[in-house]
Amino acid sequence: MSILNIWLATFATSLGISTINELRMYKDAADKGYRLNSESMNKPNFRMRQGIPQNISLLLLIPGLNLLNTIKNVLVYEINREKIFKRLDRLAITEEMTEEEKKIYDEFPIGLTSGLLNVREKGELSDCTSVKIDKKSKIYYNLDDEGQFEIHKVTGPLSKKTPNEQIEALKEYREKLLKERNINLTNQPRIRVRSK
Repeated sequence: MSILNIWLATFATSLGISTINELRMYKDAADKGYRLNSESMNKPNFRMRQGIPQNISLLLLIPGLNLLNTIKNVLVYEINREKIFKRLDRLAITEEMTEEEKKIYDEFPIGLTSGLLNVREKGELSDCTSVKIDKKSKIYYNLDDEGQFEIHKVTGPLSKKTPNEQIEALKEYREKLLKERNINLTNQPRIRVRSK
């Protein structure tokens, strides 16, 4: 067997195991009723700072070391799984799944389904306006034909609050923004939460 074949075999094996480990993390979150906010997780150096196993690194290119690094990442995740999820929850990376998402996941309870829910949601939110309420919370909304706010999604610590508290946070943000810009609107739109 040539060196190139050995390199290709170890590279493919490492990449496969890394991908499976990544999907396992999505599945573990979904089993608990949560989704991982992949947008936040994929920020540069986020994984390294949080101790989450890396899915792809330069070590994948070095035969032998790529397999050792991949096995190390699997073991790190296995040993520290609960710590990792507690940290992700503290950082507001975990988001509670909607009832519709839970039904979809329950039909096909695998890591790929959980990962695809993120892709699906990203497409749904592409037409929404988003505002950052605080350092960790974000609200995605649209204005409907009647000029009412429709809240489509809330991330961060604010997502764990009630819809009324989310509405109040959006109202406060809007009032603060209007005051900063010296805008006085007498006909303020009503806010409502879209049910999924």
